[in-house]
Amino acid sequence: MIPAAVLLTLATPVTATCPAASADADVLAGTIEPHRALRQELGVALPDAPVRVLIYSEGGHLATTRISIVAVRNAGG
Repeated sequence: MIPAAVLLTLATPVTATCPAASADADVLAGTIEPHRALRQELGVALPDAPVRVLIYSEGGHLATTRISIVAVRNAGG
């Protein structure tokens, strides 16, 4: 049987931030270039918003696959 305190801990929402994270655009500028290159090749615009999360992946075995995912939050939330 699982103790109630453990269940309560597992059910509690957790918010965590990375202490080394920086909002400095100069630090993050180099990480956006692969997104721009891929999206330009595909003719897809790169969303621009005050808050965004970018995920880029490139790899494969017999063929290379590149993925650019951008989640944005605009002023309206």
